[in-house]
Amino acid sequence: MMKGKKQIAILFSTIALVAIIGFVLLYGRKVHYTVLSTDRLQLASTYADLQNVSDLVVKAVVLPEKENKLLTADDGTVTFGYTATKLKIIEVLKGNVGKDDSVAITEEYYTLSKFGKEICTQGNYIPAKEGCEYIFFLKAYDSKSSYAGMYFPVDLEYGKYSVNLTEVLKTPAKATAKDLEVLTCDEKYVAFATKVAEEYLKK
Repeated sequence: MMKGKKQIAILFSTIALVAIIGFVLLYGRKVHYTVLSTDRLQLASTYADLQNVSDLVVKAVVLPEKENKLLTADDGTVTFGYTATKLKIIEVLKGNVGKDDSVAITEEYYTLSKFGKEICTQGNYIPAKEGCEYIFFLKAYDSKSSYAGMYFPVDLEYGKYSVNLTEVLKTPAKATAKDLEVLTCDEKYVAFATKVAEEYLKK
């Protein structure tokens, strides 16, 4: 009788362990986005504005080893964060930078580690993927800024477009947020992306 109870206990323990491992693996693979409420100045209400306010327009590949930068209060609470990202220039479309040069940008998101990967971002911005190519519309930080020498994508997601847009936008009405690498798909982003594809990505 004791042997039977022991076997049942082992069975239940095994099932519980498998369930916990399964939960960790499943949950740990998911990316959870938190959109931060911020008061930002819009620089480009039109596509022409986007081109005009950008100091650099480049096709670039995202280099590996992004840096998650966090600022914390005395109690350890994260008060602000961003990601320092390096780009290798493939083609210069506007601005004073050389092909094959690298530039440093700030991406307005940061990562927190909990059960899964929690990303705190702004607007509809999704992180640029390491090893992937994008068209970036970049604005230089002021020379007196603590970020002097670095750039940022103009108006968050409106400053970053995957080079796969031409294929994605064959049927614009069917383009999804996932296809466009944004959190939600809005008409303005689709319109800007269509212009980017027409102007910079036509073979």
